[in-house]
Amino acid sequence: TISFFCLFQFFLFSQQYDNTWLMGYAGGSQTPNDTIFGISVFDFTNKCKLQISNNQEIEMNFEDTHICMSDKEGNLLFYSNGIFLNNASHNQMENGDNINVWETFGQDVPQGALVLPYPDNPDKYIFFHEVDTGVDGIGIAITALEYSIIDMTSNNGLGAVILKKEPLIVDTLDYGKLTAVKHANGRDWWMVVQELNSNNYYRILVSPEGVEVVGNQTIGEEVETGFGGAVFSPDGNFYAKVDLVGGAWLPDFLNIYEFDRCTGLISNPLNNINLGAWAGAGGVAVSHNSRFLYVSHFNNIYQFDLWASDIIASQTTVAEYDGFEEPFPTRFYQMQLAPNGKIYVSIPSSVWYLHEIHNPNKQGLACNVTQHSLRL
Repeated sequence: TISFFCLFQFFLFSQQYDNTWLMGYAGGSQTPNDTIFGISVFDFTNKCKLQISNNQEIEMNFEDTHICMSDKEGNLLFYSNGIFLNNASHNQMENGDNINVWETFGQDVPQGALVLPYPDNPDKYIFFHEVDTGVDGIGIAITALEYSIIDMTSNNGLGAVILKKEPLIVDTLDYGKLTAVKHANGRDWWMVVQELNSNNYYRILVSPEGVEVVGNQTIGEEVETGFGGAVFSPDGNFYAKVDLVGGAWLPDFLNIYEFDRCTGLISNPLNNINLGAWAGAGGVAVSHNSRFLYVSHFNNIYQFDLWASDIIASQTTVAEYDGFEEPFPTRFYQMQLAPNGKIYVSIPSSVWYLHEIHNPNKQGLACNVTQHSLRL
């Protein structure tokens, strides 16, 4: 079992769509000293002071996949673990069941789902979700990308799924890593989705007319895909992803691309940057000023300077696992830039803690990584 935080794949700092994060396991009992189970709710309404509460009434378990959507004022609207959708009353949204049918506890694919506001449709949201299938001898395989549309005018503002599991791409795809960035027009959205173990990338445009695959792009070296993470820089100039290939005979890789927010095309690939032997856990985030790329890799956190003339040579180790256990090792896993400007780092085991990067805009050790410093 793994404890994670809500992965929200875009940032609108003038609005508060990512105001609430949820993580953890549902139900349980509470002792005078500790909560054994329950959902941790992160509230970033006051960006200077994060508020964390525990909710034992929420009946949803989170694994690797999380989406959480608030309205532009920061009020929670709905959330999902990739299997079903809950509304703001913490009940299942109308028609929000069976998003994925193979898994039941929670979708076990990092960034396996993504939600975006529907451009020029203020009461509608587009919920992207990968179809993961158990394949004998292989494990999880992604066989399609689908989307559903949520209308928040239904059920007195609690919402309903009005279009469900619409096929968008039917192909073997990269594992999760669904992320998005604003189009240069400030209204639409771009997504980039890689075909499995290839150098072929689908370009997806989300506009007032709907969702469209506008083309494919073949570029750079073939990239061996695995679990990991992907992120756009907040300014939209870079796209990066980490692939945990998953075998003792292969290392893990970082891939960095420049991105054009007008065309949705990637360029100048830095492919297959060797992160070292397979780690089994890792993630990626970019600082609010869009300069520093952070990569977590089980026992280490690395920083890369995206403004450097030689990005690969700028690699700096800003944290090494300190050996702390309570009750399990607190190594490094998924990463997320928060509305308060910090980056939070989850842990690939069931513990009470998150790591924090307090000053991601600063170079080297000045970014100030504190391990297991935030207790849930």
